[in-house]
Amino acid sequence: MTISEQTWNDLLMTPNVLGVTQIKYTDNEWLNELIQFVVHGSYEKLFSENSILQDILLKNQNDSQWNEIMMKLNHDQELIDLLHSLIGIAYLQLFVINNFLGPKTELSKLEQSMSESTINELLICDGETPVATIESLDYLYQAIKVFHVNRNTHWTDSWWTMRTLVIHQKILSDRSMTLCDHIQQCIDKLLTHQSEMNKTQQLLFFIEISYISQYYYNWKQVDHARTAAIELSALEVHLTGQLGKRTRYQVNNTSQLLVDITRKDLQQIPTETNKIDEEPLILPKNLALNDDVVLNQIQFENGNDFQNLTIQLNIFEQLTLLLIIYDRQVNSPKHEITTEEQLAFLQYILARPINWCVQTCSLTSRCQHETESTRRIERTLLQLQELVDQFDHKEPSSVFRLQYFYSTPIYSTWKLKNDVANIYAKLGLLNNALDLYLHLKKWSDVISCYQSLKKLSLAEHIIREQLKIKETPDLLCSLGEVTDEFEYFERAWILSKERNGRAQRLMGKYYFNRGNYEKACEHLCKAVEINSLQHDTWFWLGSSAFRTEKWELGVRAYSRCINIEPDNFEAWNNLAACHIKLKQKDKAHKVFIEAIKCNYDNWKVWENFLWTSADCGEIEDVIQAYHRLIDLKTKYIDKDVLQRLVHLLAENDHNEVWTKIYQKSLELFGRLSSQVTNDADIWELYSDLCQLKKDDNSVDWQMKILQNLQRAHRCAVSQTTGWENEVSTINDILKLSIKLANVSNDKLSEHHGNESFKQLCHSIRLALNSVLTRLKQKYDSSLLTTNEIMTEHIHQLEQSLSQLTDTLLKS
Repeated sequence: MTISEQTWNDLLMTPNVLGVTQIKYTDNEWLNELIQFVVHGSYEKLFSENSILQDILLKNQNDSQWNEIMMKLNHDQELIDLLHSLIGIAYLQLFVINNFLGPKTELSKLEQSMSESTINELLICDGETPVATIESLDYLYQAIKVFHVNRNTHWTDSWWTMRTLVIHQKILSDRSMTLCDHIQQCIDKLLTHQSEMNKTQQLLFFIEISYISQYYYNWKQVDHARTAAIELSALEVHLTGQLGKRTRYQVNNTSQLLVDITRKDLQQIPTETNKIDEEPLILPKNLALNDDVVLNQIQFENGNDFQNLTIQLNIFEQLTLLLIIYDRQVNSPKHEITTEEQLAFLQYILARPINWCVQTCSLTSRCQHETESTRRIERTLLQLQELVDQFDHKEPSSVFRLQYFYSTPIYSTWKLKNDVANIYAKLGLLNNALDLYLHLKKWSDVISCYQSLKKLSLAEHIIREQLKIKETPDLLCSLGEVTDEFEYFERAWILSKERNGRAQRLMGKYYFNRGNYEKACEHLCKAVEINSLQHDTWFWLGSSAFRTEKWELGVRAYSRCINIEPDNFEAWNNLAACHIKLKQKDKAHKVFIEAIKCNYDNWKVWENFLWTSADCGEIEDVIQAYHRLIDLKTKYIDKDVLQRLVHLLAENDHNEVWTKIYQKSLELFGRLSSQVTNDADIWELYSDLCQLKKDDNSVDWQMKILQNLQRAHRCAVSQTTGWENEVSTINDILKLSIKLANVSNDKLSEHHGNESFKQLCHSIRLALNSVLTRLKQKYDSSLLTTNEIMTEHIHQLEQSLSQLTDTLLKS
């Protein structure tokens, strides 16, 4: 028989707490009852009232219990597939309840055909093991048995497969590329069925894949999914301001950040399926801020309560707003301004709560943003502890907590406890942090705590005690980290049957720290083959490749690193360096632009960008980089770059673009010469730059050219102590003198009638004459003629000086 679309759609939206009306989903009474259980969230009833279903997936299909079920379903394959889906959904939901939401639900114990350790082994993926404190791992294993990528029944099964794989990923110690690929297969399959989804389903689908894509660093898919979700929600979200007070003793109202939300099209908004007004809501407790200075909430002008400045969002709008908040959190740099913006969004969503998962995520996010505030840190710790404790509260029911769980980035209980431990460690409460890390069996963090407490031997003792209970690759790796002994990493690798990426990663770091970069490359390459989603491993590989001059490998490693973590400026910088080594300067220039975006205040990155821009002939970037380096280092001199800048301007055609760039170049030299007043080369280059302006023949501009060259000459003569003692410096001074004399002769012929110009030339003539006099006083005529180049320079200078003197006498 054909299963109706409503059956699959209702199962997809489980738990549906409004299902008071008993819908007949199928003519098979027994299966219809099972569907009702799942749709309304009575997952434990599915098994308690039908105990044969509890471990039926692990039994042979020739088993008597299987035959009994086949009889009940009339051997109809479509109904059998539906039954599999019901069992898979129930087991997945029960696993989520027991590890993410609470209160814990226990099924009656049956004789298991597989041990917990066997199931734990089967759930290892790409060498990443399940977290040690997981409850009811067999539930997830049963769900995975049903929902796999090759299952091909109804399109909603792909959705449940995606959810199952996501939960599988969340229980692992790190990201798995295999699971990432399988999840992407599900997403691609569901995108082909988008036309069959209603608007609510489309909105939830795009929200879910946005969070998944964020986790796996698929930023292009994130942008597409987020944009589609916001469009479907028909929300317009803006930041605005209102006058108000933030502290208890504030006298005057000041502008306070506020979120303004409007609906574009009321008809597009999906209606809420849960009548939240019919029964009192039991939601996570939002603890007030009890501080003697900072108010719990901003007091807005005219006595406006914050709720009066907000609109009641339905659940789908709240889910969309939560997505915007988390997207901004991932893509915004850590800064006081972005923190304030995020808190404004969270304040809006916390003002009118309606959903348990949304409220929990919002409070968790607020805690993450308030950890840097000394006045809010106490509230943060208490709030996180409250979120941990609510797991064991009997109210609200697990069905209520489960609503829209997959459309939120809600943390597992062990992740929340880990956050509490991290804050303890940050505050210096190491013993409190240590207790939590030991409970969670987070051995790397345990080692860090003992290192800070200077009790590393205790860490080794605890890990060895754990190894006596059971030897695992992770424990051996942790022991290797504590003892810094390579053999434990090797043992971990062998024990894992050459599947543990952490072992190879630590072997690579072991060799890297000892300067054996060839060996480090070898092991780190194996590590990224096992798990290619760890940006720190790619960075270490890139660094090893750079030191062994394997530039192509360095480009590959750093490119992958920045794809995963776009804000890593060191990876961008090193990637550009690899491109330079490969003579790919244009690529290096583009990469440095990205590195600057990630770290705008790092002068080394700007210097690299300056040099690459100069090599690539990007004049505007050279000017921008030089200005920024002056900002960062006050006085910054790079004569080669300045010479290149003047040379590039001299080569380019004079047009409108050239004029704009030329003006910017003059501003740069003007700023630089005001800070560095005693450098002959800079003044000479400034004069050369001014001479490029051929269309300005005014007296003032021509005088500026001469004055800059005169300052260069003055600096060269006065700043170079004992210049007349070295042949090389004598020749340098003579060259500059000849240049000054020739330019003066050229300009004077055009402006011989201007008194100011003539005075300047008189001053120059005296300076040039003093150079010749100084040389003649130091050496007699026989010594001056021993160096042919010097002799030629002196002869040229005497000729030019004679011409300048004659011109001045005639005028």
